[in-house]
Amino acid sequence: MRKPGELLRNLYFSGGCIVDPHCSHYRGWLSGLQYNQKGQNMEPTNKYEPPEATGKDHLHTLARAGIGSIPTVGAAATELFQMIIMPSLEKRKVVWMNEVAEGLRKLEEGNHLRLEDLAHNEVFIDIVLQASSAAMRTSRKEKREALRNAVLNSALPNAPDESRQQMFLQLVDTLTVWHLQILKLFANPRQWFKEQGRPCPKDGSQSGRDSLLFFAYPELKNQRNLCDQAVRELNYHGLFPTDNINVMTTGRDTLNNFSTEWGEQFFAFITAPPDPNIIADA
Repeated sequence: MRKPGELLRNLYFSGGCIVDPHCSHYRGWLSGLQYNQKGQNMEPTNKYEPPEATGKDHLHTLARAGIGSIPTVGAAATELFQMIIMPSLEKRKVVWMNEVAEGLRKLEEGNHLRLEDLAHNEVFIDIVLQASSAAMRTSRKEKREALRNAVLNSALPNAPDESRQQMFLQLVDTLTVWHLQILKLFANPRQWFKEQGRPCPKDGSQSGRDSLLFFAYPELKNQRNLCDQAVRELNYHGLFPTDNINVMTTGRDTLNNFSTEWGEQFFAFITAPPDPNIIADA
């Protein structure tokens, strides 16, 4: 059974990066949450603050990754990799760490969970690892937000079963931002327009759901091939009830929720928990 220290290590340092538990980056953070010899929790003062990496830690991580040991990769190439890739990767890691930690903090403050209890939740730890890896592979805020919300929902008592959680995370990792935006629009068109502060198309007008999509996103009007492919892929993954939205409907039907049961479960899992304190940060 993992202890809280190991949980925090997984949460803050496993996001797709090579981690050495002996580096100062890791040791300094764990000093904030330790167990005494009797196994009693010692409340930390910086319980939620992610650590800041030092230059020494960056070099140590790079060495652990084995880049310098590859025969065909010389010192110049290693230095170039560190200069170009590592700063962006480190920035993504820090942003992800802060986003998840802040969400967990708010959930704990709302008495929805205790962070220490998550150490005994193996499914949650697996989800953190899976989501962290995916978060390191994207620069898009929308996908990081979906992954963060999935982690927060996984921490709650009413989380979906393990298989569903893992499958939903795989979908977030695979799908593009346009997939997610199309799915969100049709999951509740009226709510979408309300959130955007925009009027809905008038009821009773004859049009296809593709017209609703283009009304919501005018920039897609000249990208029908992309839209059609995205809809086909959403249908393939069971998230959308049709592979063709270019079908005539009435305005009222067009504004009705248009999703599958699987799609609704997926969308709920990647949506922020229904708590006024859990607000998706920009």
